[in-house]
Order: sequence, then C-alpha cells, then structure tokens
Amino acid sequence: MNKNTSTEYVQIDTITGKMITASFTENSGFFRDEDIKKELIDLLVQEIIQERCIEFTKQIDPDSMSTFFRARIFVTPDTETRYIRQWMKK
Repeated sequence: MNKNTSTEYVQIDTITGKMITASFTENSGFFRDEDIKKELIDLLVQEIIQERCIEFTKQIDPDSMSTFFRARIFVTPDTETRYIRQWMKK
C-alpha cells in the first residue's frame, strides 16, 4: 500500500461559528441528571432559534400533495471542540 504523505493536495478551509451556551442554577436538589440535561437542551434550542443558527426549509411535492419540512444546524462533536480549544491555545 502506497500512502502519500505530501501536503501538496491538502486544502484547509476556515470554519466559523458561534458558541452557544446555556446555564441555570438549581438549589433544591430534586433534579435528576436527566432532568438537568433536558432543561439545558431546552435552553440551548431557544437560544439557537433566537440567534438564527438554524435553517428551516419546506418542500412541496405536487404529485402526492404532501409537504416535507426540514431543520438543519451545524454542530461539532465535543471531541472536536476540545481539539479546537487545544489548537487555539498554541
């Protein structure tokens, strides 16, 4: 197997984005971990919609008279986010 290690064909594109965070304070001790995650997700979704970081599309199929709806958002896995943070510290 011949592997080309040359960077001659590597193209680097800049990915820009916005860090969206959510937080809340809970003092009662009644929240389970799953409840906390759901609350944080709800807060994130509200912020994503408010900041217009999500794309909504609609496509009509005239043959079947149905409408197809889609929502699209760019996300980065936590492992990649950590890599980006480490790279930025250099």
